[in-house]
Amino acid sequence: MVFVGMHSIQGDGGEAYGAGLRAGLLAGGYGFGRYSFNGEMVIDWANPDPPTGTEVTQFMGDLAFSPLYHAPAGPIELVVGPKFGLWYMYGHTSTPLGSVTATSNGWTLGLNAGLLYPATPGMAAGLLLSYQLRDPTEVCVSSNNAKLCQGSGDAGHVIAFNAAMMF
Repeated sequence: MVFVGMHSIQGDGGEAYGAGLRAGLLAGGYGFGRYSFNGEMVIDWANPDPPTGTEVTQFMGDLAFSPLYHAPAGPIELVVGPKFGLWYMYGHTSTPLGSVTATSNGWTLGLNAGLLYPATPGMAAGLLLSYQLRDPTEVCVSSNNAKLCQGSGDAGHVIAFNAAMMF
């Protein structure tokens, strides 16, 4: 299943961000009846709102195990399942006074839920909603050849609304 949509960073950490672009892939196969076992790859492009004169680039990526339960509901199929895996963030901020690069990584837990409608015998299209918690296990900031890392940071909550196609 491929999907593209918008994500939103929630909570105190999300106040400095607008909705950003999300793209991803769920790839796997069916096993045990209505269950599919999938690997999920997601890329979120953040949409920060920096002060005037500041440029910020930031993206986050996830690799997760995301099994789904597929339930037929008339002509549509409902899918729902957990996700758990790892994530990485890269950010770069430039100002007239200098630049800072930040990286972070950790684990992620979440939930995917969607509605799919069979468009052709081999393809279904629909919507995929996602929620996830990204908890950092390492946060690093570097500037002017100096690097500082700490072992953890504040967890982030992300919700996403996506258009999806399953082949």
